[in-house]
Amino acid sequence: MKKILLLTAICSCYTSLLWAQSPNIIRVKNVEDLKKSVSAKDQYRYPNFTPGTISFFNGPPVDTKINFNVLLNEMQFLNPRGDTLALANEFTIKNIKIADDQYLYNPKVGFVEVVNDTEGVKLAIHPMLIQVQSEKMGGYNQSSGASAISRYKTFSDQNGRVQHLDVKGDILLARHENYYLVDKNNAIYLANKGSLLKLYSDHKRILNEYLKEHKTNFNNKEELKALLKYSNELPAK
Repeated sequence: MKKILLLTAICSCYTSLLWAQSPNIIRVKNVEDLKKSVSAKDQYRYPNFTPGTISFFNGPPVDTKINFNVLLNEMQFLNPRGDTLALANEFTIKNIKIADDQYLYNPKVGFVEVVNDTEGVKLAIHPMLIQVQSEKMGGYNQSSGASAISRYKTFSDQNGRVQHLDVKGDILLARHENYYLVDKNNAIYLANKGSLLKLYSDHKRILNEYLKEHKTNFNNKEELKALLKYSNELPAK
């Protein structure tokens, strides 16, 4: 797919839509061409290209119809002829709004979706498709991930390590989300205890007590939201 920088705004009138629910496990038969083998419903974050706004660090914002391709880890848009193109020069993008959702760009991860846009540290998710070994695994005991696919025989896992895709027969993909913490400068950190204590270095003792009492699961969205709500309400020192 040719990547070009969006230069023109496109009038849009779609109704805001959420990510459609689909079976958690996706069976893929033609690994050599994942783009054709994985349905659009499973590839994209939204059921349709949806009205959005791209804001740049320099230059005016642009309105267009946008969708996030989870399979390819690409933010895509429709040009005036209706062709699907991927945004390039992502580092020039301040943020992207799709319906009521906000996305930020990180060069190591790609686009992440902010899910609690509050004062202080924010929570963001990075949706992806990962390879799993069993239809019963549900994507939680995976051996390799697919945060970005540039060659269809390799995947890149959540830590940036390249993993080889098992191409013997069918493969199984599952929807998965990685969680990140976003600071006031929009720098992102993998959601874990170390990142939390780094971002709230003045409150290590009280946060350690909270984590010990609540046994927060850093792979649980609601528990992370509760943790950040508590952390953001701590008095500044």
